[in-house]
Amino acid sequence: MTILADLTADARLYLSLRFPTARPGLLQLAKVWCISPGLWVLTTHRFAHGYAGRNPSGFGLMMRRIWPGIAVRSGNYLSKVLVKCELLSSTKVAAGIYLSNHGHLVLGARSIGSGTIIHERVTIGMGLPGIEIPEIGRNVWIGPDCVIYGEITVGEGATVLPGSVLTKSIPPGSVVQGNPARIVKREFENSKLRNSLSTDYESFFGREP
Repeated sequence: MTILADLTADARLYLSLRFPTARPGLLQLAKVWCISPGLWVLTTHRFAHGYAGRNPSGFGLMMRRIWPGIAVRSGNYLSKVLVKCELLSSTKVAAGIYLSNHGHLVLGARSIGSGTIIHERVTIGMGLPGIEIPEIGRNVWIGPDCVIYGEITVGEGATVLPGSVLTKSIPPGSVVQGNPARIVKREFENSKLRNSLSTDYESFFGREP
């Protein structure tokens, strides 16, 4: 997908979460982008990541070295100051993910899969050279105040409940909770939870897992 297509997928997800009844027209997508700091972070990241992956020559090579550097520095500065969010430039972010508009995010994953929802005050990886970092699968829900680190894999459709500290790989569809996090439920379908911005996970389980 192109950068524009990825950003459109991001905006559509934000729109569906914040205004479920809105039609995904151009005006509505532009509106949700203007009021969603998480989308600003994704926009900066996608342009910086996209340009850094090109391999031009001559004048293009010179511009590749100048403009991405400016974009990364400016975007990272604004993300840290305005949104309080840092997203490692090397992280491969699939189209259509949600980053909390409340910020306080440090995201140093190897990759983040499409459909993933990341709430506020979450740290993933350390974002430092030589440090082993996690891989986040598709359709993962990560609640507020979570820490995920180490060379681990968070399986597709997994759910990391608020306040969890996860240091081990978990299988698809599992639910983890606690410090250290442990599996408290398996084969949980988290689509209803992901389709809402609510962090009141108990209402989706019917009871605590």
